[in-house]
Amino acid sequence: MTGARTVRWWAFALLVALAAPIGWLVFVADGWTVNRLVVAIWSRAAALGIEATPEQTDGVLNFLMLLPATLLATLWLPRVRWWVWVAAGAATSAAIEVVQYFTARDANAYDLLFNTVGATVGALAGAWLNAALAARSGLVEGPVGVLGQEPGGHHGHAEHDPEEQEEGGSAGARHDPGDQ
Repeated sequence: MTGARTVRWWAFALLVALAAPIGWLVFVADGWTVNRLVVAIWSRAAALGIEATPEQTDGVLNFLMLLPATLLATLWLPRVRWWVWVAAGAATSAAIEVVQYFTARDANAYDLLFNTVGATVGALAGAWLNAALAARSGLVEGPVGVLGQEPGGHHGHAEHDPEEQEEGGSAGARHDPGDQ
């Protein structure tokens, strides 16, 4: 298996593994259980000398909830633009808050905000890692368009590039202007 495929499959496997605890937290655990979890994490942080309120701890946990998911999704499908993953994270967070509004849980605009900021940081970190991997070893292809296509549905082939055809280049050959 090539290096790029290894990175992508590990990202996919970790993303699938991450779905279970997030799914439990969002759809199975009741509000009391989530509150106890936040207080337990807050008290452990306080024991380590980290001064924060339970509300601040809840905000940090909401920030962290979608960050690894968008990071891994960006690594798994590197040709999808980072902002598509941010939009997916925001939509996921909004859907979670709607479900919580109609159940015994607390729907909160702050949760939506912190989830979306976390999704943004994760997607940007994933895009940065993809760029670093591509620059270092050519393991990952860079994004092209929104979902892997250039605007207009082209796939970046020379036969679709009018500029390339005008220069008399052959299909698949790219010329660097500095080579002339």
